[in-house]
Amino acid sequence: MLTLGKIAVQSDIIAQISTVCKIRMYSMTRNDLTITCKDCGRKFVFRADEQNFFAEKGYDEPTRCKDCRTARKNGRQTAGSGPRSGVQSGGFTERELYPAVCAACGEKTMIPFKPREGRPVYCRDCFQKK
Repeated sequence: MLTLGKIAVQSDIIAQISTVCKIRMYSMTRNDLTITCKDCGRKFVFRADEQNFFAEKGYDEPTRCKDCRTARKNGRQTAGSGPRSGVQSGGFTERELYPAVCAACGEKTMIPFKPREGRPVYCRDCFQKK
């Protein structure tokens, strides 16, 4: 603990304040950067305020321009990799359906998962009754 006049201050608080001041001082000295997009090859400006935001969040410098980042992000959302992937139709993903025979009533039905041997499958009506 340090005593400054009439105020007693813990040394760890002083260290934190010092660190914040250094970060703010560093962030004020940033300049705009011109970066070449690794996808399209166009140059884009990475502004000083954007650099500060990225630094505060712990993000790396961008390597793609805003248009290519947006296109890449949208491509990941519609790529359909995963158990619920399917054909895109009107903004909704259609599930792949599999044919099966209901274990209770014997009627043919379509289900949204692959049936397994030895596991009973029920049609909608029989399933809701259970």
